[in-house]
Amino acid sequence: MHDSPWELIHIKDAKGMCEGYNRGILECSGEYLIFLHDDIEFVSNDIRPALAHSFKNSDVFGVVGTRLALGLNFTSAGLPNVVGLCVEKNSNGTYEIMVAGVDGILMHGIQMLDGVLIGCHKHVAKKLKWDEISFPGWHGYDVDFSYRAHLNGYRVAVCAYLPIYHYTQSSFWDNVFLDVEPVFDKKFPQLKQFSHQLIENTGMRYPGYSDFSQIICDLTIGFEQLMIDCAKHRYEHLAGDLKFS
Repeated sequence: MHDSPWELIHIKDAKGMCEGYNRGILECSGEYLIFLHDDIEFVSNDIRPALAHSFKNSDVFGVVGTRLALGLNFTSAGLPNVVGLCVEKNSNGTYEIMVAGVDGILMHGIQMLDGVLIGCHKHVAKKLKWDEISFPGWHGYDVDFSYRAHLNGYRVAVCAYLPIYHYTQSSFWDNVFLDVEPVFDKKFPQLKQFSHQLIENTGMRYPGYSDFSQIICDLTIGFEQLMIDCAKHRYEHLAGDLKFS
C-alpha cells in the first residue's frame, strides 16, 4: 500500500467467519473494505491500482469466482464459467497458478466469489451483512454473501490483476464443507433446478512451477502473455472434452 492510508482489523477470537467479519464492519473506519484470510500474500509490489480500479467499477469483487451459480461449491460450474487466478503450493512442494479463466482485468457478471479475498463497499457490507445464523462456522459464508450481492443487483466482479499466494490449498471435498451444503440448498432452493455433474478435475491449474520466483516474474512482468496462455489452455481443455458423432 506504500504511503496510502489503510487500516488492519484483526479479529483473532472469531467464532466463525461471518461473526468475525460482522464485528470487523462495526470496527472499521474506512469506506472500502477487504475481507481476507490470514494465510495469503499479495504477489505484487503495489496493489493500489488494482484495488482502485476494482472499487471504482464494482460493488463487490474477489480474485476467483463464477458467472454461473449452481450450489455451494462455486467451482462446480466448471470452465468457462469459473474465472480468476491465485497461486497455491502443492503437497509435493511445487507451485501452481490456479487459473479458472482470465478474459479481462476486471471480469463482470459474477454470481459467486471465493472467500480467500472479497472487496466490498462499506454501505453494501452494512446492508447485506454476513449470515452468521445460517453459516456460523468457516464454510459457505463467501458464496452466500456474494450470491446475495448478485441477487440484490450489485455489481459483482473478479479482478485478475490482483494475484495472491494462498498458503492453504483450497478444498471443496472435505466433510466439514459438505455438511454445509444442505443449509445452503435450503436457503437457495432455486439453484436446485440446475442439473449438473460435479467434476473434480476441471483443468483449472496451469502450469506447474518448481520456482516461486518464476511465478512472481510471470505474474508481474509477463502478465499479458500469461492471460493469453491461460485462455489458450482453458479452451484447448474444453475442446478436448467435446465428443462429436
